[in-house]
Amino acid sequence: MTDSVKSADGLIRSAAKYSLGTTLYKLHVLLVLPIFVFAYSETEMGSLELALFVGGLAIALASFNLQAVVSHRYALSPAERRPIVAAQGLVSMATMTGVALVVSGFIVAAQSFLVPEIGDRSVLLVAVLVGSSLSALSGNCSVLFQLRSKPRWFNRLYLSWALIVLSGTAAAAMASDGAEGYAFSMIVAGIVSIGLTVVGLRAEIRSMRREPHWGTDLAAVVRSDIRRGATLLPLMLLGWLLLTVDRKILSVRADLAEVGIYGAAVRIANAVTVVLGPLQVAWWDIAMNRDEADVPGFLRRLLWLQGLGTLLFVSGAVVAGQGPIPALLGDWFQPGIRLVPTLVICATLLSGYVIPSALLTKDGRFRAMTAAYAAAVAANLTLNLVLAGPYGAVGATFANLVSYFLLTALTWLPVRSVLREATSGQALRIAAPYGISLVLALSALLIPSLVLTGW
Repeated sequence: MTDSVKSADGLIRSAAKYSLGTTLYKLHVLLVLPIFVFAYSETEMGSLELALFVGGLAIALASFNLQAVVSHRYALSPAERRPIVAAQGLVSMATMTGVALVVSGFIVAAQSFLVPEIGDRSVLLVAVLVGSSLSALSGNCSVLFQLRSKPRWFNRLYLSWALIVLSGTAAAAMASDGAEGYAFSMIVAGIVSIGLTVVGLRAEIRSMRREPHWGTDLAAVVRSDIRRGATLLPLMLLGWLLLTVDRKILSVRADLAEVGIYGAAVRIANAVTVVLGPLQVAWWDIAMNRDEADVPGFLRRLLWLQGLGTLLFVSGAVVAGQGPIPALLGDWFQPGIRLVPTLVICATLLSGYVIPSALLTKDGRFRAMTAAYAAAVAANLTLNLVLAGPYGAVGATFANLVSYFLLTALTWLPVRSVLREATSGQALRIAAPYGISLVLALSALLIPSLVLTGW
């Protein structure tokens, strides 16, 4: 069996192990959308999107890039120390979540400055901030299961989170037409996920506590992790802006209804991560635990599979735009149909960012990631300010496409030698699905009458 085939089989097997939890977690974003459309107006949807814009700041503070800090420390540790590193990382992550919850109180006090568009919706904002902070901790915990190669517990964590959010949002929608039910469901899901993490890492926690002077060592490690996370504060804030600032600009330059339509289109487009998510999760495991000589073979297969997935989903979005999407979501989403194929490309690019960032994280090369984010955010802000006013959600979509391309290109630049080795002799075959997808998506966005019926 050739090395390429072995790499492909290994990648797919690893992705399959993580697929159950990852798939439902990614799919819940799509499954919850019909509930939103059934229960909320486009204006209420816009209010939720703006609350989540502020919640993104809580996610950034709670996560504090500790998944990168702990992963880097884990990769450098000898095998016998790695269980202890994982347990210490859990404590660091929980500590920063506590800090984020405290800071959230100050964020709520600044509501009238940050999001005056949503009016007097303090309960919604508080619930979103708490739910977002706990969700960030859940996401960090999932990385610990990846590092420990525990796909079963990884799946349990994400399955429970997604099922609680889905069922809780549906139940709340039957009683109220407000978005608070979704936020409260996030809180419950986060608490349950954290409990599962403690149980799933009990062996690692016992190993840590068997160490002499473990308490003193743990306190020193937590302080060190938080200090290192603080050095990545620009990366954290830039990531928040890149992912969410388009909603804020759109609310100012257009209105809440336009934000709601755009947010719904983003959620549909994120369905591509249902397929790509398990591959990215498996890649993080492989990048942190495999020898460097094995990486190019896995990378070659991953890039090809991601390109194929992108093409299938862009084509699927175009086909679904002819009837199934409008029939499912109703009249108020009609203007958002043309956005979905291009937003699929955006979701693919953001998902694919994990590939080079894992390589940079393992080597501790965080400055390159920060520089890439800074350039992408600058492009995103500039283009959104210019395009969101005259073109609304279409302008925001195009701005995101350009900025995500820039982020991906600049993040690959420091590890381009690995990319060249992985694509040697197969660059055209790997690049073709991406190129076809881009042409099709931009045609639907800019000249929809040629691609989408009725536009």
